[in-house]
Amino acid sequence: MKKHISFGILFTLLTLTQAACGNSDTIDTAKETTAPSTESVTAADTEDPSLRDSLPDADFNGATYTILTQTYTEEDFIAEAETGALINDAVYRRNSAVEERFHVDLQFDSRGSIPDGTNASSTALRNSVNAGDNAYQLYSDCMLAAAPNALKNCLLDMGSLEYLDLSRVWWNQSSRTALSIDGHVFLLAGNIAHDYTTHMHCLFMNKRLGSNLDMTSTVYDSVFNGVWTVDYFQSLLKDTWQDLNGNSKPDEYDSYGYFAHSSTWSEIYTYAFGETVISHDSDGMPVLNFNQDKFASMVEKVYDLLYETEGTYTFEDYYLGMFTDGRAVFATGCLSHSFDAFSDMEDDFAILPYPKWDEAQDTYHTFSDGAAPIVGIPTTVEDVEMVGIITEGLAAEGYRTVIPAVYDKALKGRGTRDEESVRIIDIIQNGCIIDFGFVYEIGGNTMYSLISKKNKNFASYYEKKEKTWQKKLDSTIASYMKNQ
Repeated sequence: MKKHISFGILFTLLTLTQAACGNSDTIDTAKETTAPSTESVTAADTEDPSLRDSLPDADFNGATYTILTQTYTEEDFIAEAETGALINDAVYRRNSAVEERFHVDLQFDSRGSIPDGTNASSTALRNSVNAGDNAYQLYSDCMLAAAPNALKNCLLDMGSLEYLDLSRVWWNQSSRTALSIDGHVFLLAGNIAHDYTTHMHCLFMNKRLGSNLDMTSTVYDSVFNGVWTVDYFQSLLKDTWQDLNGNSKPDEYDSYGYFAHSSTWSEIYTYAFGETVISHDSDGMPVLNFNQDKFASMVEKVYDLLYETEGTYTFEDYYLGMFTDGRAVFATGCLSHSFDAFSDMEDDFAILPYPKWDEAQDTYHTFSDGAAPIVGIPTTVEDVEMVGIITEGLAAEGYRTVIPAVYDKALKGRGTRDEESVRIIDIIQNGCIIDFGFVYEIGGNTMYSLISKKNKNFASYYEKKEKTWQKKLDSTIASYMKNQ
């Protein structure tokens, strides 16, 4: 797995100059030894090769580059002016830098998508392609809505565009391989749309409660030393239940070691443990590839962690109150919770990766929520050279400008802004993987389907589902081949 963000680069960017100011997104400088920066570091300004893109000098004479985006994450691209909000202003500066550098006019068309209860953005793409009208130069949508369009000849092979360098750090390397079909890359995730990062799943730790249990000082070390495993994590939960209401039974009013969801968030453990349900054969075609023995063990472990560990309290629905109230040492969540759901939390918290399966696992992994954005390029674009350059430019400038602002907002004002915290977010982002099976809904919710029903019999479930999954995979490949 290639690194997506260099710790050294981002920590430097975050601590160089002046902070944004003017509203609730500003920095409490009393808590900061040096104010962070979201200043753009352009290709011309840096000597660091990992920050520098390889795009040529080009002037497109005011040509329009229109981005079709879903309303749910339209802030990935739309920022009409600087307002003092960290991420908004970084997006505005990113857009302005690309417009000025290549003399283009960025335009935006925001439509509803699956998270909003519609599929308007996907419909708009298909209507445009069917009409051949060159209306859009980039398509951004949630991964579940975008995937079918890769099968309908709506999107170009992004690997075929001369100026798109898919090997660079601003493109998620897992999406480059996992979402490919027959060696072609129609959809990508990366720093071009920062909400892919903010939707990444992680764990949070209440520092006050952790310190009371002598955990806080050792958890970071366990992560960096590669021993932050599910068994080690589970061992920390022993004797953490506190009967706050005195009724002698665990309930939602007590305090726990781990506050978890048995909903779709339980699926993240599949990816945290380094597994996907679809891989690719030697011809680059997706194939069903469950590691059945390991998967059975993983289901047993997650069941035990969520339902049979006294220090765990499990909710079925989305709810974070037990953590924000200071009654759980650890909680599941997404990176964005650090600056929205936890904004009024009194206790300081730490951000942590999901634990590994065992110490032999090469790195930590996570998954970005199914509503997270991925991008593609419509087949109807006319100026392919311009589209390749501007798309790469937006991704590269997003890496240089917007992602530091995301880190900044995630870490500011919570007592977490330190070298270790930045390294942790690096680990989370660098290890984020995508599963073809999840995106195309072919066995990708297996852990959730079992755990949410308190069923740990993977073998029986797999036996019932295997033929159905294979049939859907065959149909998916056939649909792709038909439209080539």
